[in-house]
Amino acid sequence: LLEAKHRAELLAESERLHRTLLDSVSHELKTPIAIIRTALDGLGQGNPYAAEIETANRRLQRIVENFLEMTRVESEALRPHLEWCEIGDVLHTATAPLQRELATHPLRLTGMDALPLLMLDSRLLAQALGNVLHNATLYAPAGTEIEIHAALANDTLELRVRDHGPGLPLGSEEHLFD
Repeated sequence: LLEAKHRAELLAESERLHRTLLDSVSHELKTPIAIIRTALDGLGQGNPYAAEIETANRRLQRIVENFLEMTRVESEALRPHLEWCEIGDVLHTATAPLQRELATHPLRLTGMDALPLLMLDSRLLAQALGNVLHNATLYAPAGTEIEIHAALANDTLELRVRDHGPGLPLGSEEHLFD
């Protein structure tokens, strides 16, 4: 029993240290991004490099946020926070940071109106959907439609995103999530 207690205490301390490290790394990564954002606001629209810096800053911010969320999920420091949500709110949260990328891709939404309130972690779902939509904007030709279809199947939310890009090269399917 003493050994089990000691292991539990070590595990709790390890989790506490891990959260502290993650919070510190998060702060150290996000602070320069915020400073760049503030400096950009000060430059104004007249600077020819401002748009490029803003695009790079938004890309870096998305990478850092995805990295931190992935680290939290993998370390099990992040537990889903389930709440009643409307799918439209989740979609808005997912698309708001992508307005510039989505400007050249009309969105077609289907099935959204037929859904009831859903019990889910809206923040995590919006992040996942945002990642898929960002990928679609990268590979679909400008001017082509991106379709999002939502449906309930056996009490499970199904979201389907379809773009009109080149698709996966043959044989790369098994490496998709590497």
